[in-house]
Amino acid sequence: MLRFDEAARAWRAARGSRQPLLPVRIPGRLGRELRAGGLVTEALPRGVRTWADHLADTYGGTGRK
Repeated sequence: MLRFDEAARAWRAARGSRQPLLPVRIPGRLGRELRAGGLVTEALPRGVRTWADHLADTYGGTGRK
């Protein structure tokens, strides 16, 4: 499983961006649910395409796979 900040850093690297990433804390119930893994599912993945594959196809690579 890829954390959001890891995905954002990989996207930034793939684009060659040097913009800083700023932490954003979502307040309230929604924020608590997201921090507790509210978007995580027990379902098995169906595809084989990864975030790194998408970045490589879209931007020409992430520097790692």
